[in-house]
Amino acid sequence: MIFLSVGTQLGFDRLVEAVDIWAQSLPSIDVYAQFGQGDYIPRNMGYCRYLSASEYTKIFENAKVVVSHAGMGTIISCLTQSKPIVIMPRLAELGEHRNDHQVATCKRFAAFPGCNIVYSVEELSSVLDNMAALKPGHLRPHASDELITAIDAYIMNN
Repeated sequence: MIFLSVGTQLGFDRLVEAVDIWAQSLPSIDVYAQFGQGDYIPRNMGYCRYLSASEYTKIFENAKVVVSHAGMGTIISCLTQSKPIVIMPRLAELGEHRNDHQVATCKRFAAFPGCNIVYSVEELSSVLDNMAALKPGHLRPHASDELITAIDAYIMNN
């Protein structure tokens, strides 16, 4: 299952419509969208505007791939829970946000394994068409092995 999440503060019609059109061509793939305040109503996937925390968790856990705006909560959740994520930033020039901080977020996370950044509908479709090739990333919520080894060495030598 693919889970599309665009957050709750703003709609993201360009992304929701792109995933909906893609889902129409592959009806055998289960897609569910949480689309917040958007105006575009999906026709080819399950959806709701808002999910409770428990509903979100259940859908998120069942998802094989998450498609999202460049929201930090969703990105961090995918990385800590080893889920591939496809991220499309909202663009200020299209009136999707007040500035391009989501573009900056995408540039920063592009180096993280498991974060698949797309900037256009065409790129999104191409990545989703090759969904089986998407690998999960992993963000450790604690110190790296290298840091722990360095601290141990320092303590042992002092």
